[in-house]
Amino acid sequence: MIKEIALTIGGKTIGAPAGIPTGGTNALPNIVGALVMALYLIAIFFSLIMLIWGGLNYTMSSGNKEKVQNAREKIKFAIIGLVVALLSYPLVTIFLNMFGLSIF
Repeated sequence: MIKEIALTIGGKTIGAPAGIPTGGTNALPNIVGALVMALYLIAIFFSLIMLIWGGLNYTMSSGNKEKVQNAREKIKFAIIGLVVALLSYPLVTIFLNMFGLSIF
């Protein structure tokens, strides 16, 4: 079984940077944990971007009722997405702890 993934050039071994899963018995949980954390951060980032975009649309609606309604919906769904993203981390952690698993 592969114990560590590393690059060897001219007899010198170059290991992976800190925090990058390199193999071994915990490779799969480490990789899944890194992917879940990346998706979590991406979801928060996009929710915040949509919240800002909705706020800008609301500001620039100039009183047009249709544009105001579209901006309000964008803000509402951005807040819902942000709440879901923020609650997903503790829920996943609790669910995994119930089964004695850990990916973070």
